[in-house]
Amino acid sequence: LLGFGINKWTSQAQGKICAGYYDDYIGENYEAVVEQFEEMGFTNIVTVDLDDAGLAFWNDGKVKSVSIDGNDSFEDINYFYPDDKVIIKYH
Repeated sequence: LLGFGINKWTSQAQGKICAGYYDDYIGENYEAVVEQFEEMGFTNIVTVDLDDAGLAFWNDGKVKSVSIDGNDSFEDINYFYPDDKVIIKYH
């Protein structure tokens, strides 16, 4: 537990950002997720339209995956620089 606190303090001192759990974004509206990442302070956000919703119109615009600096299974113990590349793929 102490190690997590030190990691958080050190990371924040380096200007890094925690984005929480990747799974929290799956199925959410991609525009809202982009806005959340901007509000957190991320500056290098790329969206990818998979254009695969087809007849599943209820998935249209829903997030399929999020990766930060190549990490697509981040948690609240992971910290990233604000300019790390965030890729949000959506249906």
